[in-house]
Amino acid sequence: MGIYGSNIDIIKERAEKAAKQYGTPDAKVYTDYKEMLQDESIRTVHVLTPNVSHCELTVAALEAGKDVILEIEIQGALKVKEKFPDNFIDVGIAEEYAVTMAGGIASGGAKPVVAIYSTFMQRAYDQILSDVCMQNLPVVFCLDRSGLVGEDGKTHQGVFDLSFLSHLPNITVLAPCCVDELEKALEYALTLSSPVAIRYPKSGPNKREYVSNYKPDKWNVLKEGTGDVVILAVGPNCCDLALEYGKDKDVTVVSCGVVKPLDTKTLDKYRAKTIVTIEENSVIGGFGSLVCAYFSGDNAT
Repeated sequence: MGIYGSNIDIIKERAEKAAKQYGTPDAKVYTDYKEMLQDESIRTVHVLTPNVSHCELTVAALEAGKDVILEIEIQGALKVKEKFPDNFIDVGIAEEYAVTMAGGIASGGAKPVVAIYSTFMQRAYDQILSDVCMQNLPVVFCLDRSGLVGEDGKTHQGVFDLSFLSHLPNITVLAPCCVDELEKALEYALTLSSPVAIRYPKSGPNKREYVSNYKPDKWNVLKEGTGDVVILAVGPNCCDLALEYGKDKDVTVVSCGVVKPLDTKTLDKYRAKTIVTIEENSVIGGFGSLVCAYFSGDNAT
């Protein structure tokens, strides 16, 4: 058996497991798939976490008469499965099924956590509404790759989740700014008895110097200025952008770690200021739209 992947340490570990699983103790690892396919002793090709760049390999292997095994590992799922086998359900890429199953589990008294890319959560919109939110069930949705994801491609841009989640009933939408805040957000979500969505980007810092001030249900003032401008930023990338812009300016920067419900006390505090919103989401239905809707419905503004 040949095992191909870009991370040599990971594929060596996978080779040992594959050898035991498929009874091939002579499994070999390769980082150059062309070299692997030239080895006539290799009859089976094991591709770890196949993606677009591996399509050429898969086709070439099949054309060479090899047997191909594709193994997908997303968001470290296999590590969770190994550590907590009784608490892990692999639904493949059936997002709708995952959400409905989570709703059923929640109705039985548990608090399931559903981890799906932001862009793929769109597929389960009807299930989120009907099977979770309308029933006010305590399901936690972890939306990886929320916001811009660059080279992942246009289909993976997570720029619609705030729009399609914020108008649903009963759901809380959180946007932590680092791994420490993400952990606190998850802990907070599991204390609630209603749906929660936690959005976070493809990559971000492990810790922030201001994380000690973080409260999942409140906004966090990162920089208090005396000028007229207040920047409301959602997520780590936008907070970084706002702080960079405001480092030599007399502006206020606020990390809006909860998008729904809005922190109306903070909004009221700055209602007389010039408010600028920054988010990695569609303008229509996004965080800025929610802020505008709040003020437009307030006769005091």
